[in-house]
Amino acid sequence: MPRSVRCLVVAPTDRGESMCGDEIEIREASLDDIGILATIGSKSFRDAYQEHSNAEDLRTHLEENFSADAVRDEIEQHGRQYLVVSVNGRPGGFAKFRSAMCPSGVPTVDAMELQQLYVLADMQRHGLGRRLVDAVRVRAGESEANGLWLSVWEDADWAIEFYQKCGFVEVDTTDFAVGSTTYTDLLMWLPLTAGTD
Repeated sequence: MPRSVRCLVVAPTDRGESMCGDEIEIREASLDDIGILATIGSKSFRDAYQEHSNAEDLRTHLEENFSADAVRDEIEQHGRQYLVVSVNGRPGGFAKFRSAMCPSGVPTVDAMELQQLYVLADMQRHGLGRRLVDAVRVRAGESEANGLWLSVWEDADWAIEFYQKCGFVEVDTTDFAVGSTTYTDLLMWLPLTAGTD
């Protein structure tokens, strides 16, 4: 049965604004969320890469990774999990994480990959991304992973800064292709147990 975490936000946000009284819910995604995940993922990826990618390559990438069929396949795959965050019932973002082979540079073999973390632009800077990372950390710890790793585009300064604030550190680089364009991503690592570097 899917688990849900609800909280009333009473603290100031990163911008110093109050979301006092807003209800934030983080819950496991189900097949009923395919449309939500596809929409948020597609919009967020397009916003980040459209100025830097060939239009046809971007269209193909979005279809292969964020179509309803692609998202359904991912939800149904063993070892992949999605968490959806909503504010007052409105979905605002999601995190996708999975058991995956660690690339070289990640200092362990018992880690989970934070594969996707997207928050809609108009709902950013209210702590939703941080709440998703914290929820993923809890789930990864429950599965006895000793860390989380991710890859993030080296030119996405805003994202790198966010992950650093969450405790991730850069450990290596890797390539990420969108069609004919290859980007350099930073590999980042977050230990979940004491003594893991």
